[in-house]
Amino acid sequence: MNPLHPSSSIRTIKSAVRIRNPGWTCAQVRDRLYSTARPVAALASTTAIGGVANMFDALDGGVLPAKAAPSASISSPGNGATFAEGDSVSFSGSASDAEDGNISGSLSWTSSLDGAIGSGGTFSTSLLSVGTHSITASVSDSGGLSDSDSITVTIDAETPPVTDRPTVANLGGGSVRATWNDLATEDSYQVQYQERVGSS
Repeated sequence: MNPLHPSSSIRTIKSAVRIRNPGWTCAQVRDRLYSTARPVAALASTTAIGGVANMFDALDGGVLPAKAAPSASISSPGNGATFAEGDSVSFSGSASDAEDGNISGSLSWTSSLDGAIGSGGTFSTSLLSVGTHSITASVSDSGGLSDSDSITVTIDAETPPVTDRPTVANLGGGSVRATWNDLATEDSYQVQYQERVGSS
């Protein structure tokens, strides 16, 4: 005969106690059930504990074990990465939950400068504003618990070519030549203009 009554209920209570106290041995679980059982006179001679198991007391006042929150992480780009204005920036991340499994598809991505910028485990965008962004990937599980991860990404403004002052040489005969250098790329440019006068 099962020392606790009823058998269907005791299995549920034992499972709950084990979840509540994952490090306990079978003997510790049994002792908790025995020590918190509710005495019933009619069962005094038919059960080992003389009563019925009490889940409320077995779980320290009915407090169920806390559900674990999900975990979210950003894998790319790296924290502190810098891109040029207009570049396509690829983001990837993952999220998992003990009860829900892989929930990467539920990730929501936001920027401190641009607001919502994407969703899911991977996406790309070339629309990030110039400046330093705090990028956050967040996720919630079916129980309403959430987690997030953040990185910093900087978008540099596009820089126009920087040139020195052009050098203009008069070649005579109505012809001039202008020469200048792009200081950023060290490329040289030359333009020659010649005025042609037709004969009558």
